[in-house]
Amino acid sequence: MTSGTVPDHVLVARKAVSAIGGNPTGERYYDDDESHHVDIVRFVDVPETGRHTFSTVNLHEYQNLLDGVDVRVEMCGIAGSTDIEYPNALATAA
Repeated sequence: MTSGTVPDHVLVARKAVSAIGGNPTGERYYDDDESHHVDIVRFVDVPETGRHTFSTVNLHEYQNLLDGVDVRVEMCGIAGSTDIEYPNALATAA
């Protein structure tokens, strides 16, 4: 899916930056057989020092049926800076 010439995941990332603030970095996470992936952006020390915010930016590209209705979503969460497994947990949930 794209909106004009800008891919949707880039638009989602821009919205995340606008809503969350900061200067994120991104990383791609794969499932065990590498047949699917989710991109997650990390906002360091946002909302405060010692806490990081994480958000998916391309989860909406995958079908998500709820009672027969396709509801596209992104996921966002906050973890302590020492919780190094949090982005993996978010990717697994995604």
